[in-house]
Amino acid sequence: MKQSRPTSSAGFTLIELLVVVAILAVVAAVALPALVRARVAANETSAIASLRSIHSAQGAYSTICAKGGFAQTLSDLAPANGIEPGVHLGDALEQRRLQVGLYRQRRA
Repeated sequence: MKQSRPTSSAGFTLIELLVVVAILAVVAAVALPALVRARVAANETSAIASLRSIHSAQGAYSTICAKGGFAQTLSDLAPANGIEPGVHLGDALEQRRLQVGLYRQRRA
């Protein structure tokens, strides 16, 4: 007489596990391109912000330091020509505008 093993339903079958893995693979295949697109968009936004910052610094440098010229290197955009170290060029430009405004008021 054969003895039968008692069957327990406490675990998952191999087919059930394979179905779950297949579903996860499909979800990952759908999500990864969107993730890559989001990452590229973030990098582009960061690059555009950097270019705007450099453009703004060039304009400030041209106005304050070079009297119409442009910086040859990015290190030239660092504070120079009487601008205190650590002062942002935008702040220095505002200080210069205030000085010019006060000078004009005194002359009038």
